[in-house]
Amino acid sequence: MQKEPIPIVLGLISIVAVFTVISTLLIAVVEKTRSIAILMTIGMTPVRIMMIFLVRSITIGAMGSALGALVALAFVWIQSTWHLIRLDGAIYLVSELL
Repeated sequence: MQKEPIPIVLGLISIVAVFTVISTLLIAVVEKTRSIAILMTIGMTPVRIMMIFLVRSITIGAMGSALGALVALAFVWIQSTWHLIRLDGAIYLVSELL
């Protein structure tokens, strides 16, 4: 009974994370509107400006993914070392994680 809502909760968390990333990038574009206008005034093409934002977005995404992976690895190491989370064997088919 407790295992049924887990995919729903993880799905909702993923959706919130995606919207957070998208809104962060949109805020960055809105905050840089004046800079974009200046770049266009000095002759930079819209494609080149888009590439700047694309590279920035990919960099931010990669750094966030790397940081998230490192934090997850730290949690896995802590759990495997000290077994902080114990599970009820009657509900789950394992008694502890890792």
